[in-house]
Order: sequence, then structure tokens, then C-alpha cells
Amino acid sequence: MAGPQAGGLSFRLPLRRPFRLGGESIGAQLLRHGWFVAPPQYFVASLYQRLLTENPAAIHADTLLVETPAGPRALPVDMRNSQFIGADLACFPDGHEPDVLAAIDLLLPDDGVLLDAGANWGCFALAAALRPGFRGQVIAIEPAPRAADDCARLARALGLPLRLLRIALGAEDGLAMLSAPIMSGGASLLDGAGQTSVPLRRLDGLGLPPLNVIKLDVEGAETDALRGASRTLAHRPSIIMECRTDTPGGDWRGPLELLLAAGLRLFSLAATVTNGAVVLGATPMRPEDRPGLPLHLNVLALAPDTWEALASHPARCG
Repeated sequence: MAGPQAGGLSFRLPLRRPFRLGGESIGAQLLRHGWFVAPPQYFVASLYQRLLTENPAAIHADTLLVETPAGPRALPVDMRNSQFIGADLACFPDGHEPDVLAAIDLLLPDDGVLLDAGANWGCFALAAALRPGFRGQVIAIEPAPRAADDCARLARALGLPLRLLRIALGAEDGLAMLSAPIMSGGASLLDGAGQTSVPLRRLDGLGLPPLNVIKLDVEGAETDALRGASRTLAHRPSIIMECRTDTPGGDWRGPLELLLAAGLRLFSLAATVTNGAVVLGATPMRPEDRPGLPLHLNVLALAPDTWEALASHPARCG
């Protein structure tokens, strides 16, 4: 097939790193070394948990430096939410998952609506709201209590009109049990270690405005989240979805099939950072291609007309 559908496209966008972790706490210093080290396996995670229990004051106090349109802000953060390490430039010199933020910047109009499902402390939701010239809406979904508290606190301190929903997305309305892992970013509905009861809601039943972009990262529960979103998908928003093949209990093929059934096309995302810019690549893929792609993969799902419009986007570079 001729035209942009036949191959991939790439786009050159400014590199935005709106957050930088001060990183002076013991917690940040431990997390810099990663929580999977050998020998023994999980040593850092075990030490982190011991400090949380025996001396929490040593681990949680740190500072997040935020670039805002009005200038930099320094805000206190709690490293008991280990996902703040994503703002540590020693660990992530190009920012946390620059392909995701670049894709949001590419696809979200200045007056558009972003839904960040699995927002944690708001790394992507807050970054979108902080984008110069953005005047749209950002809706964050985060069921984990500590992470949701962090997101709400930061949005309030920054004066951002972010709407936070403390729910989990599912195929039906009800209640679900959410795990509480040592490293708080991996809270899951699927791992059988649920400790916190959270509301479970269908995306279709939330009464949200029309969505331009959905970022979906719900630790393997993407299939049920999409099953509860059939009417939402009929409007063909652009979807940026984590698609790992190693999430315990997760189903990586089901979400891809559901997105295809909704009339969306699938693309694997990759990003390289050079000279202050992100080169974002989007390559067509099929569900059967997934096992041969990188373990940690973000997938883009687009309506055909959106993909065709991107062929003439001013940021296109290949």
C-alpha cells in the first residue's frame, strides 16, 4: 500500500524535562542503583523496605524541581513513592520514557483533552498540563492511595487544574483489590496480593468529555480497561499504551486485538535523544510482531485519518 500506511514515520520534537529530582535522600540514592541487583536478588528492595520500617524519616524527604511557565519551583516530595526516581536525571538523563511524553506532545492539541490512566504521581499528566501554551484539560486516573495523594498535592502546589479520579479501570463497575508492593509504582490488580480495596469503573461510564489522547499504563490490566471503553474507542482517540510481555498475570495480546477491532492501527514507539531534541519513531506492527520487539515497549494506536494527517505534520523528519 502506498502512502504513510506502508511504513513508519519519525518526528523531531523539543526535548522536555520538566522535572528533576533533588536526589539527596537515602531513598533516592538507593533507587539510583536499581532494585534488581545480584547477589542477592532484590537486595536494594529489601534494604529500602527495612529503612521504611525502621527509619522512615531517612528515606522519604526529597525535593522535586519543576520547570513551570512562570519559572522553576522546588517542591517537597515523599520518596516512599519510589516512582519519583523517574525524575532523577542521574538515572534518566533524557527524562522518564521520552517516547511517551513526545507522543503526547505530538498528538495532544493545545486545547485538547488528555486522559492519563495509571498516572502515579503525575509524571506525564503534570508534564502535559505544564506544556507552554496548553489550555486544554488533563484527567488523571490513579487508584493507589499514596500515588494519588502525591499527584493531587503536586497539582495543587503548581496551581494546575488537573482532575484526579481515584479509581481503577475495568470491564465492569465494582470493587477490586490493589496490591501494595515495596516499589510503589507496580501496584497491580492482577498479582493476587491485593491489600487495598479500590473502586473499579468502566471508562465508558465516567461521563468524560471527548478524549484526544489516552495514556494507558495499568500494569497488565489493559484488556479489562479497554473492554470497559468500547464507546470511548468508537470516537477513536489516540492511545499510547504500555505493552510488556513480562507483567505477572498480564495479557499483552488481548489489548492489541481490541484496539485493532476498534478500527485503530498499531505502531511500536521508539525514541532517540540528541542535541536537545527527541526523534520519535512510529513503526507499523501487528500483534504477532510483539514477541520480537523490545521487552519494555510502548504501543501507539491511531485512527487511520490521524496517521495520514501525521504524514504532513511540521515535526515530521522522516
